[in-house]
Amino acid sequence: MTATSIRLFQNEDTDKIVQLLNENAEHLQTKATTTIEEFNQFLDEPGEEIRENTFVGWNGDQVIAYQSLCFVRSDEYINVYSYGTVHHQHRRKGIGSLLLKNTLKYLNQRAAQEKKKIIYNQMVTVNQAGQNELAEKFGLEKNTDLYSYKWTKSNSAPKQPILPNGYHLLTPTHRDAKDWAMIDNEAFSWRKNKDGMNPENVIYEFNSLEFSPDYYILCRNEKNDPIGFVCGREEEPQHAVISTLAVRPSYQGQGIGKALLHEVIRRMAAHNIQQIRLSVDANNPTSAISLYEKSGFTMDNRIIHYYYEIDPMKEVL
Repeated sequence: MTATSIRLFQNEDTDKIVQLLNENAEHLQTKATTTIEEFNQFLDEPGEEIRENTFVGWNGDQVIAYQSLCFVRSDEYINVYSYGTVHHQHRRKGIGSLLLKNTLKYLNQRAAQEKKKIIYNQMVTVNQAGQNELAEKFGLEKNTDLYSYKWTKSNSAPKQPILPNGYHLLTPTHRDAKDWAMIDNEAFSWRKNKDGMNPENVIYEFNSLEFSPDYYILCRNEKNDPIGFVCGREEEPQHAVISTLAVRPSYQGQGIGKALLHEVIRRMAAHNIQQIRLSVDANNPTSAISLYEKSGFTMDNRIIHYYYEIDPMKEVL
């Protein structure tokens, strides 16, 4: 058997990575397919440095794995988020260990070069064998537990949501970026290790493939104050994800979150979406989990968010 090698991504690798993704989707019997255009747009997401920080695992002339690192910078440190997969025929053969070892070595070098702390983030699905063991083997620390919930159209779409008098829903534009960021920061201020969202992040998102004018919904009151938002996207035929539901703490308990959630479900169902997924922090102090369960969502899986800190200044000391 030819040994697996890891190297930096080259543009000519794109076709083989897309083939890998689609073969894995077929193996899992999903209808999701990835196009070359979609993968290139993912690599070129503005401000996230993904293309130049993507690695591929080669075995012979076949790409059997890839890992993309997304850099999100702040004044104090850099958060790095990991995306990637191993071909289903090559799993449980040490490829994941090879990728993670390469990643941590690379990030140690980057932290030393930039003289800045790097926090590496990795999401692990509990029911995928070996992932928890891999994270713990390399000393990654557990940050949060996320519950993955699923809604199916057989549950029937909710009726038109009812908002308090004077409140209204609208599709956000770039002019709403500052308010959108403020809602997110206030709603999730209880999270540890959470980077603050800024208007530039929001504009990047509104310009990305993730943005959908049907599934990005902002709520304002009669004074035009920003109150809350929900956002989601279609991820494969008849499947969608709700990415975020956020309501400012001072407006919680008034049915705003329920109205936003039910409105986006109603719109998705009208577009023939058969299944919707979302994730929620197991330690969420709000009534979000109760809201999802009362709205027909059932727990489908558990995801653990691991992190690993690389501080070059501590290494010097």
